[in-house]
Amino acid sequence: MQIGSTVRLEELETLLTQTLIEKISVRKVALIVFNSDNKTSIQPSNAFESGFDLSQAQLKAALKDRKPYYFCEGHTRNRSLKTVRQFLYEHGYDLMFCLQGGVGICGTLIFGQRLDEKAYTKRDLEFLSTLASQAGLALENCLHYDSLVKSKQQIESMFEKIAQKEKLAALGEMSTILAHELKNPLGIIRSSAQYLQAHEDDTKNREQLLEY
Repeated sequence: MQIGSTVRLEELETLLTQTLIEKISVRKVALIVFNSDNKTSIQPSNAFESGFDLSQAQLKAALKDRKPYYFCEGHTRNRSLKTVRQFLYEHGYDLMFCLQGGVGICGTLIFGQRLDEKAYTKRDLEFLSTLASQAGLALENCLHYDSLVKSKQQIESMFEKIAQKEKLAALGEMSTILAHELKNPLGIIRSSAQYLQAHEDDTKNREQLLEY
């Protein structure tokens, strides 16, 4: 799987939650992403059928030790970790991996039972730890890429609005000039009409004004 070279979040989510599950013998895999707005996004969307009640703050507090992985069953003094582990275990997940980039934790990758219902072996954990390490760096890159794309879209939208304002300003200026240019001849016509009305007997000036 080309995890390390992936820069689009949708592609990475597909690799980790669909392609991965076909390559390893587990019942299910879910990816929880920590977004920059302090919210979480979950793939697949039906990973938690009864709803996802954990906040990003709770998850980060649970992963604060930054261990490579945590089993979802067992005892711990970390209350946040206990809450998270219990929640995941109740939804059929056995193992949680911390996804860490170059700056900090950016998500978690969780695994259900093995298909043979046996416990995860040391070899399994080593393989999945390596995979999670690559996934963490890739996820951080994807989040940066998404942020750049959104910034680009915002800049383009801003320039479009500025261009539209400039067009409207130019149109307003043109309208003012046109109104001024029309006002002068209309004023002359009005004055001439008033003169003709007031001097109906002035044949000479009447002919000159009509020719004008």
